[in-house]
Amino acid sequence: MLSWKNDLTPVSDRFDDIYFSPENGLEETRHVFIGGNDLPDRWRNSNIQNSFCILELGFGTGLNFFTTWKEYLKQDNRFRLHFISVEKFPLSWKEISKAVSAFPELEEIKEEFLSSYQDLIPGMNYFRFLEGKIHLTLFLGDVSDALCEISGKADAIFLDGFAPSKNPEMWEESVLGNLKNVSKFGTTFSTFTVARTVRNSLSYAGFTLEKRPGFGRKREMLTGKYSNYPSETKESLPKENLGANVPIPNHKSKPRRSSEQGSQVRRLLIPCQNEEFKFS
Repeated sequence: MLSWKNDLTPVSDRFDDIYFSPENGLEETRHVFIGGNDLPDRWRNSNIQNSFCILELGFGTGLNFFTTWKEYLKQDNRFRLHFISVEKFPLSWKEISKAVSAFPELEEIKEEFLSSYQDLIPGMNYFRFLEGKIHLTLFLGDVSDALCEISGKADAIFLDGFAPSKNPEMWEESVLGNLKNVSKFGTTFSTFTVARTVRNSLSYAGFTLEKRPGFGRKREMLTGKYSNYPSETKESLPKENLGANVPIPNHKSKPRRSSEQGSQVRRLLIPCQNEEFKFS
C-alpha cells in the first residue's frame, strides 16, 4: 500500500519510507545512479561493441529504469542495453503512473513501459523496447533468490532498496556479498546510503569504496568498483522476515498490449560484453 506526501511523493506504508526524494526524484536518480556509475562518460568514451548490463536491486516506481532509458537515448552508439531489476513488492500500473507523472519529460517513456506492464508473474518478466535495443528483465521475488539464479557479469549496479534501517533484508551481508558473483573487474556500483554495515559488507565482497556528495539533504552517497580483492573485515547486517508471498500488481486500469512483451521464460540468456547473463 502507498501513501502520498503532498500528493506527489509515494511513500511505502510497509516500510514507512519514501520511494524517491521529495526535492526532485528525477535529479536524485541522475545524481546517485546515472552519475554515480559515470554512465554518460562510459557510454560516450568506451568501446562498447555489443551491450551494456545494469543490475538494480529495488525497481520501485521504475524511475531509475526510465531515467536510464532517457540517458540512453542521448547516445549515438545504440548498443544494446540490458536492465535487470529485482522487486519483491511490485507497484500497480496505476501507482507507477501517478508516481512518475511528477516528471513530464519521462511521460512518453512511462507510457511505452506501462503499455507492456501487465500479466506479471512471480520470477522473471521480460520486456523489450526500442525495437529490441533495450531489454528489461523484472524479477518479482526475493532478492536472495534472484541473485542465486543469475550468472554472468553486470557492468553497473544500482543499489536502491529502502533505507537499511527500514528494510534490512535488502542490505543483508549475504545479499551484498553475492554481488561479487555477478561482477567483473571494474563493475561499478552506486547507492544513496553510506551506512557502516553496507560499507563493510561491500568492502568484504571485494568492492573499493568512494564517498561522494549526496543529493539534496543527504550529505554523502557511496560509489565503488569491484576489485576482486575482498577486505578482511566484515560486519553482519540485521535480518528481518518479511514473508514469502509475492504480491502481483492489481491492474484496475487495463493498459494497452504490447507485441514485444515477453511471457514467462525459464532460462534467459543475455549477452553482456562477451559474457552471458543467465537466469537458470
